Amino acid sequence: MAATNKITVRIYGQDYTITGEKSPDEIQRVARHVDETMNAISEAVGGGSVSSLAVLTAINIADELYDNKARLGGFDDEKERLKVDVDHYMQLLEKTKNEFQQYKRDARESLERKTLIEETLNSKQRENEDLAKRVAELEQHIEKLKAQAQGEQPVSSERVRELEDRCREVEGNYFELQMENIRLKGDLERYQREDD
Repeated sequence: MAATNKITVRIYGQDYTITGEKSPDEIQRVARHVDETMNAISEAVGGGSVSSLAVLTAINIADELYDNKARLGGFDDEKERLKVDVDHYMQLLEKTKNEFQQYKRDARESLERKTLIEETLNSKQRENEDLAKRVAELEQHIEKLKAQAQGEQPVSSERVRELEDRCREVEGNYFELQMENIRLKGDLERYQREDD
């Protein structure tokens, strides 16, 4: 239970002893407000009996009370609207966080796919280069064999056909690798555009 305070205050020239649970400063502040209001009304109406001034003061202070309650009610409405807004923005924030996390996962997966395609492309390019060298070597070898066939040492036509078949096979592999290389370059360019 709160302590009871007893204080003497002056209102409209008369002393009153007030007892209450509020602090002496708060009791004094309330009494000062009543005294100021009563004096202001007395000046406005040009005097009058203390009881009439007390009633008018009570009406004015009650009017202030109701005005303040109405304002507080408006604050409660505004508070409720703000709470709804905050809830809405919290939901948007959560949705944005989830979308950002998904974007990060998608970006990581795209980067991994891009890296894999680049590695595959580099490997296929090396295979293309190796096959191109092999084709050039086989073509030189065929030319030598043709030259030998026209010169002193005849080479069997079966050996020439075998070398020509191998050359066609290597050329076919080279063509397939070139096509795979083109496809991989297209995939890489598409992922680079997606990353941008």
